[in-house]
Amino acid sequence: MEGKLIVAVVQENVMRNNSEDSLEYTRLDLYDNKELDNGFNEILTSHSFEKEKIVKNLREKTAMLTNLLKPGFEISYGYPPRPKFEVFGGYKIAKRRQASLAADFSKVKIYNLYFRYSNGNGLGNLNTSAMVYRNKQEEVILLSPQDTKQENSRLTNTYKNIATDLVLKQGSMNPDEQSKLLDNLKLLTVNERCAQSLQHEYGHILHGRLFDSLGLKNAADIYNWFFQHGYAHLMNKRSPEFQSASSWDKVYLLKESLVEDYRIWLNMKDNNDMFILPNINTYYGDFITPDLLKEGVILMKKMLNDAINNSFKTNQTENFSGEPNRILRSLDIYEKASSTNWKPGSNTMSEQDHLQVMEDLKSLDFDESKLEHEQSQVMAELKEFRKRKNIRNPKKFREPKELREYKELDKETLYQS
Repeated sequence: MEGKLIVAVVQENVMRNNSEDSLEYTRLDLYDNKELDNGFNEILTSHSFEKEKIVKNLREKTAMLTNLLKPGFEISYGYPPRPKFEVFGGYKIAKRRQASLAADFSKVKIYNLYFRYSNGNGLGNLNTSAMVYRNKQEEVILLSPQDTKQENSRLTNTYKNIATDLVLKQGSMNPDEQSKLLDNLKLLTVNERCAQSLQHEYGHILHGRLFDSLGLKNAADIYNWFFQHGYAHLMNKRSPEFQSASSWDKVYLLKESLVEDYRIWLNMKDNNDMFILPNINTYYGDFITPDLLKEGVILMKKMLNDAINNSFKTNQTENFSGEPNRILRSLDIYEKASSTNWKPGSNTMSEQDHLQVMEDLKSLDFDESKLEHEQSQVMAELKEFRKRKNIRNPKKFREPKELREYKELDKETLYQS
């Protein structure tokens, strides 16, 4: 594996005569574009194309990915690649849930990466399960290598332990809601976890398309859009960190939470109101006051309605987003809420506070593409949280007590979300 840049291209063939669509999975080494398994021969068998045309087609499909790897990039091979069945299974679930939408995802390319990388400028997939990249020509989703079964176990235990603390120690979570959470987490299979990542990234593609159509590139305008729809007010009620976050990070939190509500909406309409995985940024408030989650999903549908019911074209400069590390985010939010005695449902920001955020963003003078490329303070806080808890040295990780199972984790496998 080392010394190679292996990526699997996931392609869907739309069949005629009402036959079932088929998926192709072709592994390539980006260094020399050589085929690495029988997937290439399967393409030749099922099509009457000549080999040279197939090679040219695959090179074109991976050209974007090679452009993402800037000079001086660093590669990590310490993560197991996702197996073919996981990617296919996740793709089929996500596609089924979005089949009723007018939004056209057929041209979105999906790559299963066999490596993690960093460009040294905040771009890369070292700490994320999946990423989305958009430019004027294309939209792509990059799945990161990870041991999804192991990650599911740790993520599930994290939410279980936090809910137990909220019910038994703090008395703030209804036991019935805890039971509902456990029922949802039981649905988190390996294929389902992959589907959740894809749905999250499809949400980024949707809001990106909508921002394009509305001409929203300036961060102040983006925040105003959230403010006018009431989502910024709601976010303040759902998140223990929103009020104290920097103006820049407020935009980040709003966008990430919006696509999480989109992901949850797809789950709920397909699984009898089961959300499967909580909203990564607002779970703490949603656990205690479930109506906040319902309100967020309703608002999201109104805000993304035009993108959901129309097929907007890609017509913007490049931007890049990654699904945050769910375990780290959950622990960080848990600590913040517990240390401040934060209570959900309280609107602690006035209209003037929101207007001041927009003024601050105008003074920063950066646009949407920069927002996606620069390292967010939220992500920097995750690094600080990791240092503060000594998670890289599991024997020293003791707080909170409900999460002591992490003492057995090593530094490579903990951060695979």
